[in-house]
Amino acid sequence: MLRVRTLSAAITAALIVGGCAVQPKAVDSAAEAQRIRQEISALFQAQEPVEKPVTLYEAMARAVKYNLDHRVKLMERALSQGEMEAARFDLLPELTAEAGYSGRNNEAGSSSESLITGTQSLEPSTSQERHRRTANTALVWNLLDFGVSYAQAQQAGDDWLISAEKRRKVVQNIIQDVRYAYWRALGAQELSPWIERIMGRLDDALGRVDGMEESGILPPLTYLEYRRQLLEIRLQLWQLREDLESARAELAALINIQPGSDYQLAGGDGTRPIPSLDLPLETLEKVALAQRPEVREEHYQRRISNLEVRKAMLRMLPGLEFEAGVNYDSNDFLYNNHWNNFGVRVNWNLFNLFGGQARIAAAEAQVEVDKARSLALGMAVVTQIHLARLRYQTALEDYRVSNQLADVGQRILDFNQAGQQAQIQDELQVISSEADSLLSRMNSYLSYAELQNAYGRLHNSVGLDPLPESMDRHDIPAIADALQQRMVSWEERVEALAAEVE
Repeated sequence: MLRVRTLSAAITAALIVGGCAVQPKAVDSAAEAQRIRQEISALFQAQEPVEKPVTLYEAMARAVKYNLDHRVKLMERALSQGEMEAARFDLLPELTAEAGYSGRNNEAGSSSESLITGTQSLEPSTSQERHRRTANTALVWNLLDFGVSYAQAQQAGDDWLISAEKRRKVVQNIIQDVRYAYWRALGAQELSPWIERIMGRLDDALGRVDGMEESGILPPLTYLEYRRQLLEIRLQLWQLREDLESARAELAALINIQPGSDYQLAGGDGTRPIPSLDLPLETLEKVALAQRPEVREEHYQRRISNLEVRKAMLRMLPGLEFEAGVNYDSNDFLYNNHWNNFGVRVNWNLFNLFGGQARIAAAEAQVEVDKARSLALGMAVVTQIHLARLRYQTALEDYRVSNQLADVGQRILDFNQAGQQAQIQDELQVISSEADSLLSRMNSYLSYAELQNAYGRLHNSVGLDPLPESMDRHDIPAIADALQQRMVSWEERVEALAAEVE
């Protein structure tokens, strides 16, 4: 009784001390500040500096190499690869090794009692030492577990392939986003001096109009009309400038440049090549159904579901287990201190027969769902191809019209500037013409960005990789060259893949 009380008191004291040792600790402000500094530094470290104007393909290369979303997908793929490698080890037999020491404060003795007379038939004796060492090594292989583990390893391999397709999709989306943001940001860069100049003229004109109203030169109604027109022009310019300027921040985030950095874009010579598209829709559809990451991902998911049916069937079978081992016991009372053991066992959980049918039915239902989802995805891919082609044609026509409007606006501006006189009405007309011309040019740039965006969406809808599977170099110039070569030969690659599909 005393020993029981002592043991109970010791356990209670240990629980009290352990419970008191765990105390919540608030985040230290200095440690939090240090963490923030480290995270900000880690965002932009080990990057090639931006030392010259960035071209379109260099921006794409920087996004592919440094974009944080892409880095996350790379880590997820590495994690899936590790899980796949770990699943392969589950195929191996179970090999266990044990070693230990045991002791007690008295002899492990016992006596026997006769089942007939009920009297003690032996005096107390022992066949075990008070202190002994034991060791054993056992190899166990279960055939049923091997079958299930083999299916799980195949599923882990398909999960790794799915992570690769997700990474492909991220890269394609990044390229698409960079293309759109780049052309908008380039438009903002080229038009920014013109916007600032006209904004300054508008502010000067507003000041002069206010002065004329105060001196009584202008009637109140005329003053208000002039002021309203000037403010409307200024508001339009401001709104379009904000739309263009936001693209610089978006592009900086995509290529992982620190926000607020002053970087320049190349291609400011005014040339805007028109992307052409001469491929038939049937060719684009075939290649998209074979190359889109979502389609491939769905294919791998169907294989995973089929393996789930096989696993459910395997779990209904009896398990056949083989065992072999080597043992040691230092007990001197044993006749053999070393011995080997082996055996074969069959085990069968009969309740699996009842639940197995339900698991098989659920897995087969999932297979049917995957088939239906695959068909729906195929229909969505074909629809996206048609919509992307239509948007490209619409964007091309919009750009052509907006470009013509920009030319007309410039001609009107030249005419008004040539005939300008000193009156405020003429100045207002010239400022309005300058603003209209600039708005037309801004709309032309935005229309061109939309055209490039529509063209990029068509690329994205087809699903071709913008980069080769392997590269000798991974610096920004090498990635940019590879991207440019793949983009230039895009239609040729589509035609080649379409021929393979046929």
